[in-house]
Amino acid sequence: MVCFSHSGMGFFKCCLAWTFVVLACVFASSSPDIPNNEDTKPLWNATWTDKLKRKLLTHYDKFSRPAQHTNATVVKMVLTFRHFELDELKSVLTVYGWMRMAWTDEKLKWNQTEWGGLHELHLADHEIWQPDIILYNRWSYGIQILNGK
Repeated sequence: MVCFSHSGMGFFKCCLAWTFVVLACVFASSSPDIPNNEDTKPLWNATWTDKLKRKLLTHYDKFSRPAQHTNATVVKMVLTFRHFELDELKSVLTVYGWMRMAWTDEKLKWNQTEWGGLHELHLADHEIWQPDIILYNRWSYGIQILNGK
């Protein structure tokens, strides 16, 4: 952008435009939140796990199923019961336990040799897709009005 003007107002507009261009370049190149290329080094000493997690989850959609729409997602479940409570008067059986689920997420695969031999990655449950599991025959706590009175 080259500015030549005889009037003072045109020169002022040109200087103002140059100021915006310079500020935009400074903010675009120095923003720590938005890397300008994949080779940008983080502020910390990133491990193979950090780099792989960033690569896999950058454009990962945790709300879409982890397979093509034509393929089924097979979820394996294991229930481990830890404790039972039976209230005979209320006819309520309370079960405490753990539920472990496993499935293959096609979007979270990588080549171990390219990632320092890393063969396992631990992620938080809120970072990835989870199957919708609902107990159909459940009883919720609270007052239940039977006759509407």
